[in-house]
Amino acid sequence: VYISWEQATAFCQWLTRTCADLVPKNSEFRLPTEAEWIAAARCGDERVYPWGSDWPPRYGNYSDASARKILSRWKGVDDYNDGFAVSCPVTESGGNEWGIYGMAGNVWEWCEEWYDSSRKHRVRHGASWDFDTQPSLRVDARGMDQPAARYDTIGFRVVVAPKKK
Repeated sequence: VYISWEQATAFCQWLTRTCADLVPKNSEFRLPTEAEWIAAARCGDERVYPWGSDWPPRYGNYSDASARKILSRWKGVDDYNDGFAVSCPVTESGGNEWGIYGMAGNVWEWCEEWYDSSRKHRVRHGASWDFDTQPSLRVDARGMDQPAARYDTIGFRVVVAPKKK
């Protein structure tokens, strides 16, 4: 958390330089594309949410009963309690059927793309611990922030992929 898109990208570049011998030749570490993030969250099907298509969440880290206990104005997801008022260790936020943790809330994750043609904001996916509405928890819900933004609700994940030409 508190990592800007710029810092996350710089980390991926450093990781590529430092650990090139640990990945296939002509590969690099980078942020996921929006399509890659959505595919990983959907586990190969057309689910609405990272955990499936039913409501409330089966796992994840969202605004809930735990948040309401310490944040008096918080609404939270009805009938849901993940046990964390704010962010948590990624392994505590639930793993999907592909064994990928943290796709359901906890913190938004930066993606490679620009949000729109103005090139002022970068895409982020996954919602975070302070979100509680059904539309915002969908796999395809897009968030955005300026590349320099750093908040306790934004983090990142790294993928290994063929180098861009």
